[in-house]
Amino acid sequence: MDAKKTVEFTQDRVVEDADGTVVKRFKTGKRYDLPVASADRWIRRGAAFDVDAPPEPADEGTGESADDEAAGKAAHGKSAGKAAHGKSAGKAAHGNKKVP
Repeated sequence: MDAKKTVEFTQDRVVEDADGTVVKRFKTGKRYDLPVASADRWIRRGAAFDVDAPPEPADEGTGESADDEAAGKAAHGKSAGKAAHGKSAGKAAHGNKKVP
C-alpha cells in the first residue's frame, strides 16, 4: 500500500494533462489524501499544508510564525520570485495552474 499524506489546500489549483484537459481540481480549504511525494510537492509550492504537521515555531522578532508572514505577503500581493510575476517553473513543468 502506498503511503498517503493529508493536505489542505490554501488556494484553488487545477492539474491538466499534456493536451490541456483538466484531470484534477483542488479547492481552497478542502482536504485531500495524496501520495506523499505529490503532497510534498504541493506543500513546497505553497499551495497546501500538511494537516498533521506540528505548527511552525513563531518568529522571535515579531511573534508571528513563518506561515503568518507568508500569508500576510500573499494577502497584500507580495511574494518572492517568479510567482510574483505569474510565472512558475512548476506550472510549466507539471501542467499545474492556479485557478483565478
